[in-house]
Amino acid sequence: MTLHVPKPVIALVMIEGMIFLASFYVGLLSSWVPTDDVLLTFITFLPKGIIYVLVFLSTMLAVGMYHGKHFASFSDTIIRLSISIFMALAALSIIFYIFPFVIIWRAIFVPATLTAFVALLATRYAALRLMHFHILKRRIMVIGVGVRAGRIEALEQERQVLDFVNVGYVPLDEKDVRVHRSKILLNNKCFKDLPAYYNVNEVVVAADEKRGQLPVLELMQWKSEGVIITEFETFFEREAGAVELNSLNWGWFVFSEGFRNGAWHRALKRGLDIGASLSMLIFFLPVIACTAVAIWLESPGPVILRQTRVGAKGKPFVLLKFRSMKVSAETDGNPKWAQENDSRITKVGAFIRKYRIDEIPQFLNVLQGSMSIVGPRPERLFFVEQLSQQIQFYNERHRIKPGITGWAQLNYHYGASEEHARRKLEYDLYYLKYNTIFLDLVVILQTIGVVLWGKGAR
Repeated sequence: MTLHVPKPVIALVMIEGMIFLASFYVGLLSSWVPTDDVLLTFITFLPKGIIYVLVFLSTMLAVGMYHGKHFASFSDTIIRLSISIFMALAALSIIFYIFPFVIIWRAIFVPATLTAFVALLATRYAALRLMHFHILKRRIMVIGVGVRAGRIEALEQERQVLDFVNVGYVPLDEKDVRVHRSKILLNNKCFKDLPAYYNVNEVVVAADEKRGQLPVLELMQWKSEGVIITEFETFFEREAGAVELNSLNWGWFVFSEGFRNGAWHRALKRGLDIGASLSMLIFFLPVIACTAVAIWLESPGPVILRQTRVGAKGKPFVLLKFRSMKVSAETDGNPKWAQENDSRITKVGAFIRKYRIDEIPQFLNVLQGSMSIVGPRPERLFFVEQLSQQIQFYNERHRIKPGITGWAQLNYHYGASEEHARRKLEYDLYYLKYNTIFLDLVVILQTIGVVLWGKGAR
C-alpha cells in the first residue's frame, strides 16, 4: 500500500521537473558547448541535469510549495520560490565541494536558474487559475448526510486545494443532518440516474448506519457502469492524509494493508536517523553554544531540561531539550499543556520554541536510540495515562519510536486539549500505516519549511 499523493500535485511535480531540466539545457546551449554534436552533449550532461532537477524539487518541497495550503497565494509563491532557489544554491555548493566531478559551470547555472524562475512563476500562475476549473477534478457524490458526511464537508472547507468537486449529498433515513442543507440533493430525479445526471465519477458511501439502508442494487448498477464506489474510511484516508478515528475497529489494524515495519525498513530508518542526527549536531554546533549561553544568562536553572516521556512499546525514556520555561513553571508538580502566549515561557524560550531550536538536543536521543527523526511526538506519562483512557487506540501510536518531527506536526497545529489529541492521533495512525522511508523524507523536507516560517510552535 502506497502513500496517496493528489494527481494535480503529481502533475505539477512532473511539469516543474521538466521545466528545470529544459532550463538546464537552455543554460547549457547559451554557454560554451564543447562539441558540435548537440545530442551527444545532452546525453553527456544528463546526470548533472538530473542532480540539478532533484535538488531544486527537493528545496521546493522543503519550503512547502507542494502543500495544498500554499497553492492559493501567488505572492506567497514568489517568496517561497525565491527562498527555495537560495536553498538550492547552498545545497549545490555543498554537493560540488564534496563531489567536484558533478560541478555545474556558472555560465550554465545562472541562465538556467533565471529561465527556470520565470517559467515556474508562469506555470504557478496558470495552475492558480486552473484550480477554479472543476473540469480538471473528479466529481463525487456522497451517500449520507450524517456525521461522516459532515467530516467530508469540513474537509472541503479546511483544504484550499482538493482533488475532487462534491456535487452534493444524497440523504437516506438519517435524522442527524450534519451537512449544509443547500448541498443536499433532492430526489426529484430518479435515484438510479443520479450519477449520470450529475456526471459523477465516484460515489462515496458515508452513511452513518449502513445496515438495511444502503441502496445496494443501485450501487451495484453504478459500479457496473464504471462509477467508482468508495467507502468513507478509504476516501477520507486518501483525501485528508489521516484516518477517521470514530470509524476504526480492531479489524482495521489487523486486516488493512500497510503497517510494514520489517527488518530492512528498520535498518534503513536507523541509518537515516544516525546520519541525519550527526549531521545536524555538527551543523548546529554554533547555534547550540549560543543558545546554551543565552539560556544561562537569562534565568537561573539548568540549560538542558530532562523530561520523562513515553517511547516505543510504552517504555519511558528521558527526553532532552533546551529549557524554554522558568524553573518554577510546574511548582505544584502537575504537568500542564503549553498554551498560546504562555507566561511561563522565557523570552529566549519563546524564540527557540518558534524556530524549534529547543528540540536540537533531541538528536542525542535519536543517536541513543530512544527516538527517531520522524515519528509521533512523545508525550509525558501524565498525559498518556489520561488520553489512553479517554481516546480509543491512543496507545497504538507507541508501536513505533517517537520522533522529533512527524506527519501530525506538519498537518495539525499544536494540540493542548483532548480534542486536539484526537485529531493528531488520526494523523499519527495514518503515519503508522504508511510508515515508509519516502514518507520520512517528505516529512523531513517539509519540516524545514515549517522551521523557516516559525509556525506551529508554543
